Amino acid sequence: LILTDVNSLSENKPSDSIKIELTAEGMSKISTAIGSNNFSDYMLRIYFDAQINANATAGVQIPNQAEVKYVNASNIELNKKSDKPYVLTGGINLLKVDAADNSKTLSDAVFEVYRAATAEEVATKDNRLTEIPAVDGKVIKVSFFNNASLEGDKVTSVSSDKNGNVAIYGLAYGKYYLIEVKAPKGYNTLNEAWELKI
Repeated sequence: LILTDVNSLSENKPSDSIKIELTAEGMSKISTAIGSNNFSDYMLRIYFDAQINANATAGVQIPNQAEVKYVNASNIELNKKSDKPYVLTGGINLLKVDAADNSKTLSDAVFEVYRAATAEEVATKDNRLTEIPAVDGKVIKVSFFNNASLEGDKVTSVSSDKNGNVAIYGLAYGKYYLIEVKAPKGYNTLNEAWELKI
């Protein structure tokens, strides 16, 4: 198949689109697979990942609807709109401090965020699967924005700044695990995962 991806932010369009065209070879493979059976007994599934862009506001429902336009075997153009599930995004601000003196903030602590792996990801042995201390089951590292404005590229780790501040944003609502992977100079890393609920 031929895939054409249109990004609304880079091309100043109202919405993103993906155009999928079956090549002659692709149509032949489908025709062979179906044979003389009824076309209505088959389904062509398309999976894609979407990323919340910088226009998203934390805690506010984000419109999330798709429209599929296609041409059938009789050359008739059809379109179908999906339901309207909504997406929410949120985040958290943390402060890294000395355990014995909470007024002493610490810089240069590095953190990563993980989520529980789905049953499907575990069953297919997804190459992102890993384990972290004190958490049962497999987890997957997630990317996020290191600022509340959701600006720039997503990151997979964040450091506490000179005032001890740690910003983690652009996460869908749910449960996550925070791991300290590098401690400030003169300190040890935390030896457990901290649960975050967005």
